[in-house]
Amino acid sequence: MNSSTARAKADIEAFVTRWTGVTASEISTSQSFIIELCELLDVPRPHPTPERDYMFERPITFQNGDGSTSEVHSGLAMSTSVSTRSAACSVIAPT
Repeated sequence: MNSSTARAKADIEAFVTRWTGVTASEISTSQSFIIELCELLDVPRPHPTPERDYMFERPITFQNGDGSTSEVHSGLAMSTSVSTRSAACSVIAPT
């Protein structure tokens, strides 16, 4: 095993150890978890942009059947224009 493989394995084990058994609520830990996972996977972290294309708590407006609208917020949202590599984080993100 070369040194970079050994370091990656150690980083993964440290991440798993850190998050195993966490009893805090999902809402209080999800953003920290996703940021750390993105760093571990070496993919971009969610970030605010004017386009709001890859961010936490992205507002989404629904058109209701009665003509009214409702706004909700996603836990983590990514537009389809963001690179596939970045998608690794959003695929497993808690919502």
